[in-house]
Amino acid sequence: MGLTKGLANEELEDLWAQADADGNGLLDYEEFQ
Repeated sequence: MGLTKGLANEELEDLWAQADADGNGLLDYEEFQ
């Protein structure tokens, strides 16, 4: 995957947890802004 190149799984999970404010596993428009 091009987007994850150079990132460890743990780093990816941390980034996702920070972006996914409501914890539903999806990034919606409000979280993306």
